[in-house]
Amino acid sequence: MRLLIVSGKRGGMEAMLPMLRIMEEDPDITPHLCLVDQHLKVKFGLTASKVPFPVFAYIQTPRDGDSAWERNHNMGHITRMIGLELSEADPKYDAIVLYGDRGEVAAAALSAVTNGTPIVHLQAGDETGQADNTYRRMISTAASILFVSNEHGLYNLLNQGIEGGRKNIHVVGDQHIDCLMQSPDPAEIIDISEHDTQYSCVLIYHPETNDAKAEEDKADMIVKSASQVAQVIAVYPCSDPGHNGVIRSLEKYRGLDKYRLYGNIQSDTFHHLLKRVDFIIGNSSSGIIEAAYHHTPSVDVGYRQEKRVRPPSVFNAVWEPTDIGAQIVAALEYGKNKRRKWSKLYGDGNASEKIVNILKERFCNE
Repeated sequence: MRLLIVSGKRGGMEAMLPMLRIMEEDPDITPHLCLVDQHLKVKFGLTASKVPFPVFAYIQTPRDGDSAWERNHNMGHITRMIGLELSEADPKYDAIVLYGDRGEVAAAALSAVTNGTPIVHLQAGDETGQADNTYRRMISTAASILFVSNEHGLYNLLNQGIEGGRKNIHVVGDQHIDCLMQSPDPAEIIDISEHDTQYSCVLIYHPETNDAKAEEDKADMIVKSASQVAQVIAVYPCSDPGHNGVIRSLEKYRGLDKYRLYGNIQSDTFHHLLKRVDFIIGNSSSGIIEAAYHHTPSVDVGYRQEKRVRPPSVFNAVWEPTDIGAQIVAALEYGKNKRRKWSKLYGDGNASEKIVNILKERFCNE
């Protein structure tokens, strides 16, 4: 079974690592990992250099700005290069494996459709907000095999009218939880004890719109609200249009007391940090999917994740400083109850093994 596996972003790549390790040890599977987009950008931490798995190919996108036009230009380049690989591969790939809801993943899906290559869609069926939702639905519509995190994802896809219906959709859990449960002791530990602030938090905010100035203002609002009550460990956003505005905001506070900024944090260090802070704030899916497994409450600001199913440890804030502050207080209060039973909606940590077994049954037995 020959698989082309495409990744453009640190989070999805780290979620796939347990699956890739299983594939690497299986003599019946040849996984070809292709890294694109954000992985090859210095400002996002050049994560391609830190992937602990053999990389078959890199696709460097030509534009570094954050306008919609530049993003479209980059996506077109990815479509062309993935299409070239799928067309010229000998022997042909049995499938292309795509994760989540990113634009670069949708670009790869377009190439696969044109070449007649079956698509395996990981983390299908989640409902979020804005462009992410549209990308995910596009990929799922084109996919031959769809893996979902929970029954909510199954329900969403059945309502979407996926071709083949239930027989092509498999409920396996979210691969981020596999990564979390298999996370080794971190090579680096981020110290949160060096300040006298009572509380600490992780801040990750991804742009909601193409308007860089508006995104700068939104990020400012989150940083100011969080820093009033906690020391802040902030991480750069993803490469979506508007990201330069978020980065401008985050960089403004670099060097201030009780504030640290990272272009990227490796998954083992991130999970070790997430279970020790008092809350996570912004709009990262990690605040909804992984945080509850670490017994860490989350403040989800804005609309990017508005439709994603969430545990009660996630507190939703609108774009008002007073509401963000109120939800931070509510999250801190929620986290104080150490005897609370935390909801775990995204599986038990064995999604990768299930995925590999289903793929082998489908492609190795044909």
